Amino acid sequence: MKIGLNLDNRGPGATPENMVHFAVTADRLGFSSLVVSDHIVLVHQQTHQYPYSATGEIDFDAWTPWHDTLGLIGFVAGRTTRIRLGPSVLILPYRNPLVTAKWCATVDALSGGRLFLGAGTGWWREEFDALGLGDQFAERGPRTDEYLRICKNLWEEARPAYQGQFFSYANLIAAPKPVQPGGIPIWIGGNSRRALRRVADLGDVWHPVVLTPPADLNPVQLGEQRKRLESLYEERDRDPATIQITPKTHVYFTPDRSRLLTGTPQHIVEDLLAYQAQGVGEFIFYVPGASAPEKLDNLQRIAEEILPQVAR
Repeated sequence: MKIGLNLDNRGPGATPENMVHFAVTADRLGFSSLVVSDHIVLVHQQTHQYPYSATGEIDFDAWTPWHDTLGLIGFVAGRTTRIRLGPSVLILPYRNPLVTAKWCATVDALSGGRLFLGAGTGWWREEFDALGLGDQFAERGPRTDEYLRICKNLWEEARPAYQGQFFSYANLIAAPKPVQPGGIPIWIGGNSRRALRRVADLGDVWHPVVLTPPADLNPVQLGEQRKRLESLYEERDRDPATIQITPKTHVYFTPDRSRLLTGTPQHIVEDLLAYQAQGVGEFIFYVPGASAPEKLDNLQRIAEEILPQVAR
């Protein structure tokens, strides 16, 4: 199993020095990937609960400042050498898909083929409103699907053309192209039935958040979802053996076992192996710590006490 990490792009500790130091250290220690979360603006209003909080509330003090996802990935790509990079997840309906495809292809080419595109539909109506996209909120699912198809079209075709519900174009020159064989991997966020269908239709990796109520997904539950995904692959004549699963969650070193992926390093290793038995090939961790030095200490501990026991 591989282990990747969430690179904090938000909060008072997200300084250029801290973010670069964390990324360079993760690169040196052999972690597989760095992911960056996405919001363009924050709005002091919610008609929908925040989906990854038990209370549904947002701690804005912990969220600001929030550095731009795409800018930070490009910045960090120039300071690292081997680690893969991508958004987790980019809210595709927020951006023109031709611009998104161009950015992805450029960063992939300049980084030597280290980019993946984590993709999601978004949940925050007020952010759509603030971006002038409020009338598109109800159709964010179909738009996400079409925008992914547009990205693939622009990356793969010598003279791209597309006729869709929201965008149409013909006879374009789209360059540079991604340098990765097979194109830029697409990670699909979410745990709904629609998200699983999106993985089967358009994705390379299923990337759910787990162990964060209401998004729980213990190993048994994840295995049940994998079976649904296998059926969807078979319906589309895709080989279920090619399914890739990369969950993301918090990990904590604690004296007790309040939930999975907490406790001693050995407890955490046992939990990771239980997920691996259900088909997980990579796990993304939020690294714990109230300060940048504490995060780096825990990063080192994960590298020394967990990564060697699960790496293959």
